[in-house]
Amino acid sequence: MKNLKIIREKSNLSQAQLAKMLHLSQQTICKYEKGESEASFATLVQLSSIFTIPISYLVDDSLDFDDLDKYDMSESEQEKLLLSYFRNLSPSSKDSILSICKDLCMQVMANNQNKK
Repeated sequence: MKNLKIIREKSNLSQAQLAKMLHLSQQTICKYEKGESEASFATLVQLSSIFTIPISYLVDDSLDFDDLDKYDMSESEQEKLLLSYFRNLSPSSKDSILSICKDLCMQVMANNQNKK
């Protein structure tokens, strides 16, 4: 997943920020970016969702990043509003919101798998 670094930097995220979003260590993100460790499928799904890109861009280092521009990685107005609210929360409230978001994503993924 050497492409992860390019995608992460294009999204203006530090390794620490991304690690926190995924409930992983910064060292784990570093290992992913160097190709020293492989992410689980669940982590790949989360990364794909965070960056709004196909998983293939995370796992296939040969893909051309010029094609990546067709995927909208910019924040929508709703995302900006949500982020502004989130930044004003206490650490425990942020953890609660992240847990809720994770649970919702897992439910959506489960529902999508059941439809197949």
